[in-house]
Amino acid sequence: KIYSEKDFLLLQKKIKNFLFKKNIFIDDIKYCPHHPKFGIGKYRIKCKCRKPNNQMIKDIIKVWSVNLQKSIMIGDKKSDQLAAKKSNLKFFYKNEKNYLKIKKLYKKLNLIN
Repeated sequence: KIYSEKDFLLLQKKIKNFLFKKNIFIDDIKYCPHHPKFGIGKYRIKCKCRKPNNQMIKDIIKVWSVNLQKSIMIGDKKSDQLAAKKSNLKFFYKNEKNYLKIKKLYKKLNLIN
C-alpha cells in the first residue's frame, strides 16, 4: 500500500541508524514520490526520475562524482536493468542465481562478513 513521505523518511532514518551501528554509512537518499497512475494529487505525474528513467541516478552521479567503473546497480525488475543501462552501470538481478555473486561482491567491499 501507499505510505506518506514522512513515514518513508522515518523508515530511511531507522535504516541509516541500523547500518551506522555496523559502520556502514549512507551519504544520501533519493526517492521518487510520483506515479503516473497511482499517485495522489501533485504526485500523479510521469516524471524523469521514476525507473526505467534514470534522472535520480544521473543526479547522484553528478553530486557525488561516482566512478561508474567501480559501481554496480542491483535490482529485481526489468525497469531497474533499463535504468542501469541508461546510466552505464553494471547490473545484477537480485535473484537466487546471482545471490552468491552479490554476496561475494559485498564481502569484497567489506559490507558483510
